[in-house]
Amino acid sequence: MTGRKRMTWFLVAILCIALFGVFSFSAADSSLAVTSNEKTLKVVNGQTATLHIGVTNDGSAEMKDITVQIDLPYKWMIQSMDPGTVSLLPGESGEFTVVLAVPASENASTHTLNVSCTSGELTSEIINIPVAVVTNPVFGYAILGCIILMIAGTVVYFRRNVRR
Repeated sequence: MTGRKRMTWFLVAILCIALFGVFSFSAADSSLAVTSNEKTLKVVNGQTATLHIGVTNDGSAEMKDITVQIDLPYKWMIQSMDPGTVSLLPGESGEFTVVLAVPASENASTHTLNVSCTSGELTSEIINIPVAVVTNPVFGYAILGCIILMIAGTVVYFRRNVRR
């Protein structure tokens, strides 16, 4: 390799390192913080649950088109999200109201929702929100009513049909 080619490669390498440093510095200068008003969530199967997700722009640049990402259990759906996206100036905060639809077929169990916010290539840290699913109390009352009817029917049957 000639001296001129070495010098060219050396300058290209320095330029690449400088550009990489600028891009990594600007990415480190941007950050999103996510919070939730609900530390734990309790929901009845077949009904909806409402989450209030807060997001803060802790960086020094404006963040545009910030959205919420939620890892949902199987068959759960996001029924609505208000607003769909937000844009925040440095130091500003915003809030998303997310309504989740829990299927009626969901058994009583505990799940964890992993929630984060994204703005372009930038993703916030993930927060975990535990969700306890309980069965609908109407089913318990219906079962109790059936048991009472069976006992009453048995008593009436034996009073009328028992020989003395």
